[in-house]
Amino acid sequence: MDFSSIKVDKLNSSISHTWKQKIQPVLSLQELDDCNKDDPPMDDAEAYREWCKCDRKAMAIIGLYLSDEHLEHVRDVSTAIEMWQCIANIFERHALINKHAARRRFYTATMREDDNILAFTNRIRQLSSTLRSMGVDIDDKEMAMAALNGLQSNECARRSRKRRRGALS
Repeated sequence: MDFSSIKVDKLNSSISHTWKQKIQPVLSLQELDDCNKDDPPMDDAEAYREWCKCDRKAMAIIGLYLSDEHLEHVRDVSTAIEMWQCIANIFERHALINKHAARRRFYTATMREDDNILAFTNRIRQLSSTLRSMGVDIDDKEMAMAALNGLQSNECARRSRKRRRGALS
């Protein structure tokens, strides 16, 4: 497969969750997604050689989609599983402060002036997905409430601007 047709931004700290969601299908397209999940088969020499070949390819793909400053973090790993775990340990820290900050972004999200409904609900889904990756349970009711709260605030602001414009006229 020609990798020039696949667009995945290189991993940096601000897009780690999105990057992870995009790199998994890239590995799947190359039939390498099992390499970063399974341990090598030790009982069959041919299967072990095939696994090593698959693992090297997976490591190469993951490495190519890392930004230069993050290559240092995975320099000493020997398998795709270790590389994946190293990246997760660095970028998916589940510290309490990060969870609180992500919750705040989720519950206070508002629809921007240039957003349409679809873009706003996709942003809510992305924020909830980030929280889920941190181990926070977000159900459909909470997503609906966050979306409605964001829409309500935006609609109230529009009405207020219209009233002010009408009062100034």
